[in-house]
Amino acid sequence: MPANSIRPFPHRFLLIITGLAAVLTFVIILLSAYIRLAESGLGCSPWPECYAHFSSDPQMQSPLGQLQGDHFGVRLMHRVTASVIALLVLMIVAIGFRYRDADGAGIRLPVAILIVTVLLTLLGINTPTRELPLIAFGNLVGGYVLLALLFWLGLRLMHEKTTAIGVGSVTAAPSRLALLAVSLQIASGGWASANYSTAACSGILHCNQVDSSQLISGFNPLRQLPIAEGILLDGSASSIMLVHQVAAVFLSLVVTVCLVPMLRQATELRTNLLVILFLLIATFSLGGMGTVLEMPLWSGMLHNLLSILFLLATGRLTYLIHAGLRPL
Repeated sequence: MPANSIRPFPHRFLLIITGLAAVLTFVIILLSAYIRLAESGLGCSPWPECYAHFSSDPQMQSPLGQLQGDHFGVRLMHRVTASVIALLVLMIVAIGFRYRDADGAGIRLPVAILIVTVLLTLLGINTPTRELPLIAFGNLVGGYVLLALLFWLGLRLMHEKTTAIGVGSVTAAPSRLALLAVSLQIASGGWASANYSTAACSGILHCNQVDSSQLISGFNPLRQLPIAEGILLDGSASSIMLVHQVAAVFLSLVVTVCLVPMLRQATELRTNLLVILFLLIATFSLGGMGTVLEMPLWSGMLHNLLSILFLLATGRLTYLIHAGLRPL
């Protein structure tokens, strides 16, 4: 086909549907978090007696989600939103294939988005089961991955015609390491959430009944939760939560060491860096304060919200440095 016969690339339309898909993915992550936390008993009263305890002591058993109901309305909204996202992703891929010879989205990133969406759809079929943490973990992490890919595509479209003028002497390696640290921190929290371990410890690095056997069983990807008639009985929750807390401390230090030197090296990125460091402090502080506040549901939701923003802000910084761009 002659070059002059290629239709103009629908840049603005693709940017709109990509942005809409990203916003809906943002919403669906929060809906999933709400369902999971509410089913755990987070925010129930009196706390923590009503919380879904994981303990080897039969006296500590508590009903899972009994006080919170089935959340039919939230689940319905979740499914409708997921269906809309799937349609938007198909549109993104179709446009990517149709205009693959034009400047814009390319094809590899839309295909990656489609693959993640298909995997999430397959996992979603098995989501109602509570006994397999791997299914819930796959949904949680997959949602973040999908959002990150859509966000990256949106950044590419927004900066498509921007000239790369550099960001000083900053290299991409520290920001990539920080992004990896943030991703691992979110993944460790996702595993804790998938195992209903959110309130297993009474404070930062203050967990009881932790031993090597529990660590092994708690991080077995094929483990099944012992749930019968809505009752949970498991002794690995403290180990899972302790690992998440240790990971949060270590990975937060990694992010700080990677990004703080950039404050002097690239003044153009200072605002983005300060936002990331603020989100780091806020996310870490809220996680530590959750137990002191007796685990209200809003604190768990806000912790998830800050984690999403933390990931996106770090991803944006990485993209700007990778592309050699100054912030808009």
